[in-house]
Amino acid sequence: MKKKVLGGLAVVSLLTLAGGVNASAAAAGSTTTNGFVEFNADTSGGGGGTTEPGDPGDGDGGSEKPVDPGNPGGGDGGSTTGALRLAYVPDFDFGSHTISYSSAGNTYYAKYQTVTEQDASGANTTVTHTRPSFFVVRDLRGGTQGWNVTVSNNQKLTNAANSADQLNVVFSIQNMFVTNTEGFSTSAITLANTGTTAYTDLTSSATTLVSAPSGSGAGSYNVLLGTYANKNTDETNPGVKLFIPANQVISNGKYETTLNWAINDTL
Repeated sequence: MKKKVLGGLAVVSLLTLAGGVNASAAAAGSTTTNGFVEFNADTSGGGGGTTEPGDPGDGDGGSEKPVDPGNPGGGDGGSTTGALRLAYVPDFDFGSHTISYSSAGNTYYAKYQTVTEQDASGANTTVTHTRPSFFVVRDLRGGTQGWNVTVSNNQKLTNAANSADQLNVVFSIQNMFVTNTEGFSTSAITLANTGTTAYTDLTSSATTLVSAPSGSGAGSYNVLLGTYANKNTDETNPGVKLFIPANQVISNGKYETTLNWAINDTL
């Protein structure tokens, strides 16, 4: 408002000089006007005009350019709706393996996934990047009330062809990163595990993977589980681990489980 008033006075002063009137003459009058803009929470589910997540990068910041995430195993991943939402959450694919047993149990790591984006050259071509498993949080409610994301799992794998055939298992994550490409700081964001040695287990109780305290968290955040740069020799991601304890009989076929993701608007 003050800027508008000063601008109006500056124009008057220039006009009086152009007309040859004494520049020290007082203004005959002044007034003020208003400018308006209104913002509303984005409840469309898209956010920023797109339903796709941005490229999360590989712990190097990523980009806002929309990408189509390709889930290992052919799944679609998941998402929620609303002004505060999970714009994308991944499926975890631990591959296909020959049955084997060990007194120490068996450990497997998730496959990396790909993201596909339009070529920046403008040509009708696409570019595909290899990325670690990631999920995307969007807070477009207005303000900075804070949020957190939790995940839980019953720690069992069920044979797709025989629901009575179940394995006790443990899913774990490590080496998490968070990025924001809209200029917001990520310094207040808390991650469950940022190291490369110990793991955080996903249990039947909700485990908080990431949280933004009140005063932070506006915009879109990519949360990565591992990096491609830190890949195993067999091109799998040590950031997402499946452990099958010993003394369990494994059958032929595909085993599945459900991961329960939730985004909460209060801490």
